[in-house]
Amino acid sequence: PVGESLALRLSGLYRDEEGVFNNTMRDEKLGGVKQTGLRAQVLWSPSEQWSILLNGHYGENDVANRGIKANGLGDPSDPTLPCQDDVGDFSRQTDCVIATGFNPSHDDFHSINMIVSPRQYYENKGGLGKLSYQFDDGTNLALLSAYEDTKFELSEDNGGANVFIFNPNQNADFEQYSQEIQLQSGDQPWGYWQMGLFYFREDLLQSTIIRRDANPAGPPGPGPNGEVISYNKLDQRDEDFSAYGKLDYKIDDRLTVYAGLRFTHNKKSATSDFGVLVAP
Repeated sequence: PVGESLALRLSGLYRDEEGVFNNTMRDEKLGGVKQTGLRAQVLWSPSEQWSILLNGHYGENDVANRGIKANGLGDPSDPTLPCQDDVGDFSRQTDCVIATGFNPSHDDFHSINMIVSPRQYYENKGGLGKLSYQFDDGTNLALLSAYEDTKFELSEDNGGANVFIFNPNQNADFEQYSQEIQLQSGDQPWGYWQMGLFYFREDLLQSTIIRRDANPAGPPGPGPNGEVISYNKLDQRDEDFSAYGKLDYKIDDRLTVYAGLRFTHNKKSATSDFGVLVAP
C-alpha cells in the first residue's frame, strides 16, 4: 500500500549462468543463459465499488544453446566405408570421420564443433488493464484489455562438424490484443452465474531459413557448388470472437449441477512465400 486507496507491486528477475560447453570452431562458451524480467502492478480502489488494476511487464531470455555433439560414421582410411570404432561413444575421441575426412569427436566431453553459434533469444513486453465495478447486490462487472508483443530468434547448427550439414534460422514476431467484458453474480444461496464476451487478435510475422552445403562430401566449407538455401516467409492473422455463459446450481449442500455454453468464431488468413536457391 502507498495510500488508503492505492497499492503498488514490483517484481524482478535476473539470471546469468555461464555455459559449460566449448565451441572449438568459434572459441566460445555454449549452454549459458542470461535472463531478465520486470513487472509493475498498480491497483487503485477509489471506493468499495470501483477498482482499477494496471499491469506492465517486460522479459528477455538470451540462451547460448548447448549445440550438437557428433561422431563420424566413416572409416578414417576411406570415409565411404563404415567405421569399426564405437560411433555411439561420446565420452572419448573415436577414430571415425565424416565424408570430408574430418573427425568431429573430442577427448573432452565438453568440446563440440559449431560453425554457427547456436542461439535462442526471446523478448516479451505487454500490459493488462482491468476495470471492475461491484453492484449493491454483489454482481461484478469487469472490463479487461491486454496487449502482448513477443519476438523470437533461433539459430542452430545441427551438424556438429566443420560443414553446413543443416543450419536452421528463424525469426518471429507475435503481436496479440484481447478485449473481454465479463459479468458475474456474487455468491447466492442457490449458486452462481457468469457470462461474457471475448475478442482476440494475433498478427504473426515469421521467417525461416535453412542452410546446408551443396557438396558435403567435398572439402570443408561451401565448396564449388555453394550452399543450398531454403526459406519461408509467413504473414498470418488470427481473429477470435466468443460469447459464453455458465451456471452453478446447488441442489443441496452436497450436490451442485454445472451448465455452460460457449460459442466461438475463428477466422485465419495467411500469405506464405517459399523458395529454394543455391548461393555461389
